[in-house]
Amino acid sequence: MSKLGDDAILPVDLIRQFPKADLHCHLDGSVRVSTIVDLARQQNVELPTKNLEELQGLVSVDDSCESLVDYLRGFEITLSVMQKAYAITRCVYEVCEDASRDGVRYLEIRFSPILHTKEGLSLSQIMEAACDGLSLAEYHLSIRCRL
Repeated sequence: MSKLGDDAILPVDLIRQFPKADLHCHLDGSVRVSTIVDLARQQNVELPTKNLEELQGLVSVDDSCESLVDYLRGFEITLSVMQKAYAITRCVYEVCEDASRDGVRYLEIRFSPILHTKEGLSLSQIMEAACDGLSLAEYHLSIRCRL
């Protein structure tokens, strides 16, 4: 068996095949940009842009991010479309789906339910919607998920 050098790079497709666990996945920071646009359209939520590439730049950070405030700024956009139960269910399911495609077999999702109450959802309704997304994911995908 050959030994990989320190500068060897494994192909992404190979890495995806390895089973993994993700123990700290932020729901609000993991929503697909296409889903943000779709949910905004359905809910008549105004976004800073509908251009997927521009929106991706607004909801993600890179190594130049200097503060927690800057890091969390993108969450305002995702949270704006996650105030309905169906949207929370969809986002949880899709985060699980994306993780599963990357080879994650166990996923722990973190989020703050109180941030999803702006349009009247109760904390119980929010948790039920999130659990519905988890149940759907575990039924349809090869992944175990927890909140």
